[in-house]
Amino acid sequence: MIHVFVLVLIIGGDQASETCDQAMCFYDLNRCNYFANRLQRRTTPSTSSPISAYCKPLLVDPKQDGIRIY
Repeated sequence: MIHVFVLVLIIGGDQASETCDQAMCFYDLNRCNYFANRLQRRTTPSTSSPISAYCKPLLVDPKQDGIRIY
């Protein structure tokens, strides 16, 4: 088991998956935060849904099928 950071997206109030088999996971918190900052935005006249993103620490088994860590 290793510690990784999962990129969690919240689009219009609906939270995406927090597991590494359905979300992007990273070894490095700085890399995860880079993508979270690039994806996050507030509601503007051209978008109807706000997008929030953050990185959450998670303990995973990297040898499990379907797990990909960047």
